Amino acid sequence: MADQPVAVIDVGSNSGRMIVVRLVAGSHLETLFETKAHLRLASDVAATGNLGPSAIDRTIACVEDFLAQARAAGSARTIAVATAAVRDASNGDVLTERIRSVTGLNVEIIDGAREARFGFLGAVHSVPVESGVLLDLGGGSIEVSRFRDRAMSRAWTLPLGALLMADRFFTEDPPTRGERRRLLEHVTSQIEKAQLPTLGRHDRLVGTGGTIRNLAKMDRRERTYPIPRLHGYVLSLSRIEDLLSLVSERPLSKRETLSGLNPDRADSIVAGAMVVRTIVEALGADELTVSGKGLREGVAIEALADAMPVPGEVRASSVAALAARFATWDAARAERRRDLALELYEATDDGKSGDAAEMVAHAAFILDAGAALDTYNRNEHAAAAVLSSDLCGFSHPQLAFIAAILRRADKPSAGIKPFRSLLREYDPAVVTRSATALAVADGVDRRLPEGASAVIRAGKHSISAVGPLRGGRWSESLSSRTKTTMGRVFAVKTREDEP
Repeated sequence: MADQPVAVIDVGSNSGRMIVVRLVAGSHLETLFETKAHLRLASDVAATGNLGPSAIDRTIACVEDFLAQARAAGSARTIAVATAAVRDASNGDVLTERIRSVTGLNVEIIDGAREARFGFLGAVHSVPVESGVLLDLGGGSIEVSRFRDRAMSRAWTLPLGALLMADRFFTEDPPTRGERRRLLEHVTSQIEKAQLPTLGRHDRLVGTGGTIRNLAKMDRRERTYPIPRLHGYVLSLSRIEDLLSLVSERPLSKRETLSGLNPDRADSIVAGAMVVRTIVEALGADELTVSGKGLREGVAIEALADAMPVPGEVRASSVAALAARFATWDAARAERRRDLALELYEATDDGKSGDAAEMVAHAAFILDAGAALDTYNRNEHAAAAVLSSDLCGFSHPQLAFIAAILRRADKPSAGIKPFRSLLREYDPAVVTRSATALAVADGVDRRLPEGASAVIRAGKHSISAVGPLRGGRWSESLSSRTKTTMGRVFAVKTREDEP
C-alpha cells in the first residue's frame, strides 16, 4: 500500500543511509525518519580492490541497527540497495550474502544505470524543473542524467566519486598544486571521453549528493539567508570556485572546523568540489539547484508511485500533506478560503504576475496551520512553517513569496526585508496585491457559517463579496485596503442585494 511506511537502506561508498517514507496526498513523499552511519567502503576498495573483514563487519552492524530503527519507525517493509563501492569490490557479493544470512535482508547491488535512474527519480521529483541535467555525486561515482519533460533520456556513470578521487590522487595535506592538477586532468579526460551534453537555453542543472549539499550548506552559512533548508538552494559556479579555493588551501585540521562542512567529509571535499566545478563548467552552467533528495527517495518512488508528477501536482500534494499535520487546519475551510482568494486575485490581475496566483492559493490553503502554535499569530507561524518544512516542488523564491503574503495579509506593514534577495522576480506591487487578496478572503471566510459559500464580484471600481454576510468595521477596513492596493472599494452584499 502506498500510504504504508517503507524503509530504504542505501549502502553507499562513503556512508550508509536509511529513510522511512510514505506517499501521501497523491504525490508527496513524506519523510518520517532518516539516519546515517559512516562506512567509507570506497577507501577499502581503492586500496585493495575488495572489502576487508572490518568493512564487512561494520556494514552488517550498520544494517542491523538500521533495521531496528526502521521497525521502531513503523516501516511495513524494507528495500536495500548497494552502490559503487560494493559494485566495484571483488567480494561485494560476499557482503550481501553475509547481510542476508545475519539479518534476512536482501541487498541489491545496483548497476550504474539503475543508480542513475533512482537518483533522477528522487532528486527531480521534488524540484520545479522540466528539462536539464542532474549531477548525483557520491563517494565512489558520479551519475549524470539528461532529462526532458521530467523523463530521463540518457545517463552516464563516471568513476569520479569524491572519496575515490581523494584516495587516488591526494597524499599531501593540503593537496599540492601538482596533485590537484593531475586530478583536474583526469576529471577533464573522463568528461571528454563521456561526451557529456551542454545545457540548452531552457535547461536547468540540478545537483544532489553529500558533497554538493555540503558545499551549499557552507555557502548558505556565509549569507544572511531566510530559508533554513538546503533543498531548492541555488549554488552559483562562482561560489563553487570560491569554496574550492577555501577548502583546497587548508590542511585537514582546519577544514574540519569550517562552518557548514561535515567533518566526515573534510578529507574528500577538495576532490569532490573539483569534480563538481569541472563538470558544471563543462556543461556550460553558471549555477545549480540543490536537491535534498536522491537515490533513497528514488527507490521509494519507484516502489510506491505510478509516474513522475508535474511540479504543480507535487506542490499541491506537498502543501496538503503539511497542512494535514495540524489539528487546527480544516480542509473544507481551507478550500473555501483558497477559492475566494483565487477569485479575487484573478479578477484584479493584469496577467503579468507569473505564478503569483498559484502562490496566493497555497498561502490561503495553509493559513490555519499556524493557529496550532498561536491563534493570535497564526499568519506568522504559518509563514515559518512554509519556510522550514519539507515542502517539495517549490523554488526558494516561491517559498519566500508565500511567506511574505502570509505575513502581510495579517499586517500590511509587516517587514519582508529578509526575503528581498529572493523576491527580485516579483514586483513589490504583486506582493502587496496578493496579501490583500488573502486578507479579504480570510475576512470573508471567518464570517461565513459552516457549509456556506460566497462569491467574489469584481468590477472596474468595486469588489463585492456576495453571500450570507453582514458588513461592518471589518469590511470598511478591508475596503480602505483594497482601494489603496487594487484601486477598488470592497463591499459585502447578500444575494438578494445583487441586481
